[in-house]
Amino acid sequence: MAKESMLRMATRLELKVFNYAYDKNKVYHIKAVGDIDYDNLGEPTERMFTLLDDIANQDYELWLAKQYIHDLADDEGDLIKLIVSKDLDCGATATTVNKVHPGTVPVFKIQLAKEVPLEKVEFPCLAQIKYDGVRIIIDKRDKQLPRFFTRNGKEVNLPVLAGAISRAKLSSFILDTEVTLYNGKMEGRTSVSGMINSAMHGGTVDESLLVFNVFDALTVEEFDTAICLRPYRVRFKHAMFIMESMLNNQIIPALTIPCNTRTEVQGVYDELIAEGYEGLILKQDDHKYSFKRSKDWVKMKETKTADLSCLGAVDGNGKYEGMIGSLDLHGFVEGKEVFVSVGSGLSDEDRSQPMDHYDNWVIEIKYNALIQDSKTGRYSLFLPRFVCRRFDK
Repeated sequence: MAKESMLRMATRLELKVFNYAYDKNKVYHIKAVGDIDYDNLGEPTERMFTLLDDIANQDYELWLAKQYIHDLADDEGDLIKLIVSKDLDCGATATTVNKVHPGTVPVFKIQLAKEVPLEKVEFPCLAQIKYDGVRIIIDKRDKQLPRFFTRNGKEVNLPVLAGAISRAKLSSFILDTEVTLYNGKMEGRTSVSGMINSAMHGGTVDESLLVFNVFDALTVEEFDTAICLRPYRVRFKHAMFIMESMLNNQIIPALTIPCNTRTEVQGVYDELIAEGYEGLILKQDDHKYSFKRSKDWVKMKETKTADLSCLGAVDGNGKYEGMIGSLDLHGFVEGKEVFVSVGSGLSDEDRSQPMDHYDNWVIEIKYNALIQDSKTGRYSLFLPRFVCRRFDK
C-alpha cells in the first residue's frame, strides 16, 4: 500500500522512468554500465530520454553510447544507468505501476488454450498437434536482431538462431511457436525445458537441436496493442510467408489437419496419442487472436496437466530415507484451490536434491481428475505425477 501511495504522486517524467526501464521492447544493447552511485541518482530529464531513444535505435556505436551514458550520469546523476540495466531496484514492479497507472508499461500478453468438451466444438475446424515443449514468442523489429521470449515475457538468449531468422524478407513480425526437440513428442520435454532455462540465464546451448513449430503470426502493432482483427487463416498464411522467406528447417509450420466431424478429430487424436504426442489443439479458421485464455483454442489431451507452486518437501522413508519423499504443492486447478502431495514421477536424482531445492518453484504435474474430500471439502487431484520443474514460469 505504501508503494502504491507513493506511485499515485509520481510525475509524468517519473512514470516515464518506469516505462523506459521495464518496457521489454526498449532495448539498449548494453550489459555493463559500471558502478552505480545510489546517493546520486538525480532526477529524470527529457535529455536523458532522448539519449535513451537514440541508443535504443542504435544511432551510436556501442563504445560511443557507453561514453554518452557516463557523460550524462556525470552531469545529471546515475538514474540513466539503472534504466539501461533494466532494473530500478526500487521494489516496484511493472505490475504494481500498472495497477496505479494503467498502461504505463506494456504488458506481455499471449493467447492460451482452454479445455472444452468436444461436443461443444464447431465444425469444420483445424486440428493442430499439441507439441510438448516450451512456448516461445519470436519478436523481430526493424533493424534489431530477433528476440525470444517465454510465455510470461522472460527473454531467452539464442544468438545463432537470431542471426538466421534475421534473414527473413519481412523486417518486422511476431511468430508464436512451441519449441521442441526432435519431433515434438513428450519424450523430449524435460531436455528442451532445461535448454531454454540455460539460455535464459546466459548459458550456451546447442541451438541446432531446437525446432520452432510455428502456429500463429502477428504484426508488431497487433502484439503491442493486444488488438488483432485478422482471422486465423490470414495469420497462418502470413506465418507461412515468413517461414518460407527464412529457408530454415528449424522454423517449421505446426502440423495442421482440417477436420469436418468429431469422428475425424477423434481419429486424428487417437493416432497422435499412439505415436507419443500429447494431444491436439482445435481452432476455427476465422478466430481472432485474443491475448488471453480462450475457448477459440480447444485443448484435447490424454491426461491433464497443471502448474502448481511448491510449498516444501517431505522427508522420504524406506529406500528414500534421507531423500525427498514427496512435494507439497498448492495452486488453482479448473477454478478450484488445490493442495496436493506428489511423490510419483520423482526420479532418484530428483529425490536426492536438497530439501529446499523445489521451494517456491512452479512444478508441472500430470493428473487424471479434480477430486473433493467429502469430509473437509478441500480439493485435490487424482493420480498426480511429477513432470518437471518449470524454468520458464
